Amino acid sequence: MVSRLKQLVLLPLPILALPLFLFGTSRTDDGPFRADHPTRVRKLVICSPQWEGIRFEFEDAFRRHMHARDGSDVEFTWYDQGGGTKILRWIEEQFAQRPDGIDADLMFGGGTDPYDTLKKKGLLARYDPSPEELDGVPAELAGFPILDPDRTWFGTCLTSFGIMVNRRVFELVPELRGLDPKTWEDLCDPRLHGWVGGADPRGSSSYHTVYEILLQAHGFAHGFEVIRLMSGNTTSFTKFSAEVPKICAVGQTACAPAIDQYALAQIDRVGDAVVSFRVPDHLSLVNPDALGILKGAKNRETAELFVDFMLSAEAARLWMLRRGEDGGPRRYTLNRLAIRPATYAETKGRTNLLEDPFQRPLSIRYDYARASERWTILNDALGALVIDTHRELAAAVEAYHGLTGETKRQAAELLFANPFTEDELGAMAGREWKEEKMRETLRAQWLEFARERYGAVVTLARLRAADGSTEDEPR
Repeated sequence: MVSRLKQLVLLPLPILALPLFLFGTSRTDDGPFRADHPTRVRKLVICSPQWEGIRFEFEDAFRRHMHARDGSDVEFTWYDQGGGTKILRWIEEQFAQRPDGIDADLMFGGGTDPYDTLKKKGLLARYDPSPEELDGVPAELAGFPILDPDRTWFGTCLTSFGIMVNRRVFELVPELRGLDPKTWEDLCDPRLHGWVGGADPRGSSSYHTVYEILLQAHGFAHGFEVIRLMSGNTTSFTKFSAEVPKICAVGQTACAPAIDQYALAQIDRVGDAVVSFRVPDHLSLVNPDALGILKGAKNRETAELFVDFMLSAEAARLWMLRRGEDGGPRRYTLNRLAIRPATYAETKGRTNLLEDPFQRPLSIRYDYARASERWTILNDALGALVIDTHRELAAAVEAYHGLTGETKRQAAELLFANPFTEDELGAMAGREWKEEKMRETLRAQWLEFARERYGAVVTLARLRAADGSTEDEPR
């Protein structure tokens, strides 16, 4: 029934008559700036999950900046192995073969957690920008560092996490009319079964942060309840977070957790009458998208100059201004929040971004150290309990919503059980997860744990249905 309704929803959307591109606005034929007669040609090799628009605009701006500075030009090479998590693995594999340095100078994008992993393994180089470069950049925001205290990575812009909604779907699908998701728990509504979008946190460092936010905003036990109910409503999990808003914009899902830049790109494309994006009040945060110089960088001087540029007021305006505005992007509107508080007043009226995260109250104080410590083990736990058992979970959640009274309470004990406490998970992150054999054993146990309990919920619902009673009263 859901699939047939989705076909009906997709037909009226005018976006389907147009080519579907995920990012940016109309583009011209000219490429990034190139100096005709440079005094020297520098090189820079960057590993980055950033989309084409960010790569283009900052390559273009930095080349212009360097030509004005000393007459030089910069030859860029961009590597993208498919998302921040996969880039992290590639860098680790490369350093395992060449411990003194690899064929890359920087990592750029993917949040901050991959940088903490690289830092712990000694794979990032310390760099100390001058006080002038750092003037006007806060050290943190609501407990989340913007600048690594040890200066191995630097925030370049801020990412907010919220909910994208396709208004057209909610208008056209009868059972969805009147719903208006504003909080994470709203995505657990049983009427949204099969209508929520999502991404696999093991392939997307930014979507991993969405799940970490849920655990910290709601508490570990209730946070996992929200994750299970929301994921039970999820139609499927994409590999990358950038795909989630695209799918929502064309009506294949009605709503989804989303990252601001991807949601805003779709709003630019189809209009705010079709899709919207909101950050749940007091239940979310913003975190930096980082940049760090890799150990043994061959083009160290140019890498340091690129870090300086990314911390500048010029770069902050580039993130926020609309394409064509003075000091703004040449080709793509980037729709990213700046790390410099002063930029919000400077760009007022010339940006699509209406929110100033430095002025917005955030009720959760993000435990950055805890999130970083359990990054890998949480990915494995989510894989076992949610992603790899999604079919069983979706069936269990649907069955759970159909129960009442004592039977529903029994089903809840099965559905929301975890094979670990928060403290146990943290302890394992420092022990078993360093031993691959033990790690594989525990992942297999968690898979079996989840499948048994999700199956038991479905069985319980079938027994109740076969019993024929509608109320859980003693007989």
